[in-house]
Amino acid sequence: MVEIRSPRQKRLDDARHSAIHEALVKGITNDGELTIIANKAELEFTNKLGRESEERFDEYIGKLDIVKNVFNPFGIEDMLLGIDRWIKFDDSLNLPILPVQIKSSNENVKTFIHGDPKKGIGANPAFITFGGFILVINTGESVDFDDFQYHLFKEVERVNRMLDRRQDFREKLINKDSNSFKIR
Repeated sequence: MVEIRSPRQKRLDDARHSAIHEALVKGITNDGELTIIANKAELEFTNKLGRESEERFDEYIGKLDIVKNVFNPFGIEDMLLGIDRWIKFDDSLNLPILPVQIKSSNENVKTFIHGDPKKGIGANPAFITFGGFILVINTGESVDFDDFQYHLFKEVERVNRMLDRRQDFREKLINKDSNSFKIR
């Protein structure tokens, strides 16, 4: 069976192979050291994609009049949960401040929300902690502003439907600041 790699996976593999090649040229031949070097290259590649996705998110979200404020994570707990931003929408939407997880691919969005049963991975702990009241947005390199806007509004609709079923939650959350928003 031939495995088809995505362009992103190919670039990731290329980064790992390039790092190993450079190490071999320098005379490093120990398997353990080569694995560490390849893993470091993968981490750097992934972090770069994440930074680019966050920058794209900030650019796109700044173009939306319906967004009142965007905040960076509040404290270490947000950072540990992987919260990338908080959004306060225009009061006309009657939404609380909502946490945002920024992803760099649709696949990563699906894995964050649903997990990956093939790999034995469940939904992300942040998604569970927030009871699904978290916007998960792909702003990877293939996402243009129109795609971003469409998916953001779909996520807002998803969360709003959940809040409609839980009016008590809606009122509690609207009156809370972001630090006491966490649902446990």
